[in-house]
Amino acid sequence: MYFKLDDSILSNQTTGADVTVIVDYFDCGGGQDLHLEYDGVNGAYTHHSKAFVFSKSNTWRSARFEISDARFGNRQNGGADFRLRSFGPNYNLSIARVRVILPEFENPVFYQDANYGGIVSQTLPIGNYTAAQLSAKGILANWASSAKVPFPRTITMYSEDNFTGNSWVLTDDTPNFTTLSPNANEQMMSCRVQ
Repeated sequence: MYFKLDDSILSNQTTGADVTVIVDYFDCGGGQDLHLEYDGVNGAYTHHSKAFVFSKSNTWRSARFEISDARFGNRQNGGADFRLRSFGPNYNLSIARVRVILPEFENPVFYQDANYGGIVSQTLPIGNYTAAQLSAKGILANWASSAKVPFPRTITMYSEDNFTGNSWVLTDDTPNFTTLSPNANEQMMSCRVQ
């Protein structure tokens, strides 16, 4: 299975780039492996050293591949940048989602409006943020209405400063805080990012 990243995001990095590829796959049979081959600095089909062995759990799992020498110059078949391969007696490979994460996109951001609209905040690295610290990152008290939370980050939001009051836990992109219980729209004053 081949994948091509839009060239406007990353293209032909001759000195190599840091990239994370996360694959959500169905673990359906033992003896089968999931491998990644990517267009790297030293070759179009650079074999990633990490492989994920299926264990017959019959559950959805995530495989995370960290790459430090991605070239992504469209040098694989069909102009692709990487491919997933499976070896073993059962070649049935079910993929739900593939995410490509660049370092600058690994931290969460908040948006002023629902559905990721309006003003966007600076990214928030792992840490604890009081109202004053959030304000310095462009997130005013009682301002946020949506957030993008890349895997594997988790945000705990609080309705009061200094990590008190109502709390909400976000583990994935959340396009509308009114859907949280209780309603979290424009309620956050402090948060923790893990």
